[in-house]
Amino acid sequence: MICEIHFRVRYAETDRMGVTHHAVYPVWFEMLRTELCRQAGIPYAESEAAGLMCPLTGLQCRYLRGTTYDDEITVRGWICAYRGARMTVRYEVFANGDLEHPCCTGETEHAWVDAKTFAPLSLRRRFPAWHERLTAALEEGRTAG
Repeated sequence: MICEIHFRVRYAETDRMGVTHHAVYPVWFEMLRTELCRQAGIPYAESEAAGLMCPLTGLQCRYLRGTTYDDEITVRGWICAYRGARMTVRYEVFANGDLEHPCCTGETEHAWVDAKTFAPLSLRRRFPAWHERLTAALEEGRTAG
């Protein structure tokens, strides 16, 4: 499954040079990941209510071209790895309708953990229906990407 979100760069997201600040891109990654999980049938609010958390364990960003205030942004992402207790999401950020040349690419790594103990847990065992949904999203991302 490939997910996309669309929005415009806000003035507060730019730095003194008028360029989108580098720290904003991981926030955009989170926006995409939230929607991706929602579309996969595992909304964050629902998973947290069930005692499950998905903290960030790794982040990579490659800044290729700048974006500026009011640029139209498309963030595209998909699950590129899922192993029951860990998940990796890949991202591409595009500006102003140019879906051929990303402005930024990146990945985030996450661990599924028990919300009370932060001990890693396997979705396959504790939440088999969600495990199946993430496995399906991974497969859809592989075939579409």
